[in-house]
Amino acid sequence: MWFRVVKRAIDVAGSAALLVLSAPLMLCTAAAIHLTMGRPVLFCQERAGYRGRTFLLYKFRTMRQAYDPGGEPLADGERLTRLGRLLRRLSLDELPQLWNVLAGTMSLVGPRPLLVRYLDRYTPEQARRHDVKPGLTGWAQVHGRNALGWDEKFRLDVWYADHASLRLDAWILAKTVWKVFRREGVSHAGSETMPEFLGTRAGAPAATLRDVNVLFTSAGRRVELVRSFRAAYRKVGIAGRIVAVDVDPLATALRLADRSYLVPRLDSPQYVPALAEILRRERVDVVFPLIDPDVPVLAAHRQTLEATGARLAVVSPEAAAICADKWRTHQFLRDLGLPTAEAWLPGQLEAVRPEYPLFIKPRFGSASQHTFKVNDRRQLTFFSTYVPQPIIEEFLPGPEITNDVVCDLEGNVLAVVSQERIRVRSGEVLVGKTIHDPVITEGCLRIAEALPAVGPITVQCMMSGSAPRFTEINARVGGGVPLAIAAGADWPAWLLARWAGAAVDVPPLGSYHGGLYLSRFDDSLFLTEAEREQMESCHL
Repeated sequence: MWFRVVKRAIDVAGSAALLVLSAPLMLCTAAAIHLTMGRPVLFCQERAGYRGRTFLLYKFRTMRQAYDPGGEPLADGERLTRLGRLLRRLSLDELPQLWNVLAGTMSLVGPRPLLVRYLDRYTPEQARRHDVKPGLTGWAQVHGRNALGWDEKFRLDVWYADHASLRLDAWILAKTVWKVFRREGVSHAGSETMPEFLGTRAGAPAATLRDVNVLFTSAGRRVELVRSFRAAYRKVGIAGRIVAVDVDPLATALRLADRSYLVPRLDSPQYVPALAEILRRERVDVVFPLIDPDVPVLAAHRQTLEATGARLAVVSPEAAAICADKWRTHQFLRDLGLPTAEAWLPGQLEAVRPEYPLFIKPRFGSASQHTFKVNDRRQLTFFSTYVPQPIIEEFLPGPEITNDVVCDLEGNVLAVVSQERIRVRSGEVLVGKTIHDPVITEGCLRIAEALPAVGPITVQCMMSGSAPRFTEINARVGGGVPLAIAAGADWPAWLLARWAGAAVDVPPLGSYHGGLYLSRFDDSLFLTEAEREQMESCHL
């Protein structure tokens, strides 16, 4: 989140300063265009920006209006004027885009904004260039600009989207000055401008889909999730392994995974090295945490774990701290302006004197452990010492709504599926029903953007009458996610397809089946003593 904030601040300050400094030059350029080509001075065109949203791009005009006998515009090379060629060589035609940067539709650094009609022609991998804002200059521009072919430009654009940083932006800006000074890459080979991008050539073989290996930490009893991913592999038509790790050799999901490992406890200094070695050995592409305590540890060791080549579906350390601490979660939700339950720390209650009943829970708890309804002062006194590091909230009768907020690794929200928790055991839904509530969906979108979310998260809220009160955020795959998948949000297939390089057709937000019930039942797996010993031996 800090990167986006700082990058935007640099964009605003940089574009404002450059607009002031270049104002005399822009006035002279506008006058020269008016004298040689007449009006209009500016060329305005819709372009595709961040996440494919369209915006109006501004450039100085470099071509005259000229048509063939049939009324069609002449080729770009025939319409380009001498002044236009000079402006392009010096990149002066791009100066009006500083207004786009100041307005927030562009950045100083990013992939160049292209025509809107190209959106339908990208492969899923090429489309990831829109995961960041378009820029005045970019990674592809400093590696050849228009002298590059489309495939190479898109490869460089996607590389930037995956590796964007302030240091990289500074290097690109410095390199751009040098490239402009040397006037390199202004024209494409055999043409004054880039030829139109037509997409994949008709009749060309489709790109080979890559294998994708996923790993679940603390796999436990998440059999339904493993089965959902197994079905997603078949649906997308790709190969890959499901790797599961846990501390318990009798964890049910270990029996269903393709590869299973026992790992040290989360608080052991050997946990991260052991997990990193598993990621290398199994060539894991993506890691999903399945319990709350895993998230801060993975977030804190992201650099070590991602050095193996894997990517973590894990929020930043700051976001992990917000989600882990229920008091910080409460403050975070209030700062966003979202309705939430009134909450106090034990020392704050004397001055407030809230009405009973209340609700008490641990600040750093999970799985609904040590959570109690408090009916009077006597119970409050007892539970305030019984519950570890408690936080006290007003009691909300509910019903409770769990929201599966499915994001990709870039934080783009793919789906928000809300379900009413009708019956719960140890924090896990036993009976639930999908519902639609636009107010809840909007709140979830704001939470996902502000964190920002990375991979699937869950957002909890309690209904107070007809209005939701947001209460908790779990920055990992929720236990009730099989209902979201069954309702039409088949996010394992969407994410696997995207990572494999296949076409992905993600339906619009809210287009899942409402009124679908989940009713869970217990099932069993049976192991002989030899099989149990085999699971015990699944260490590195």
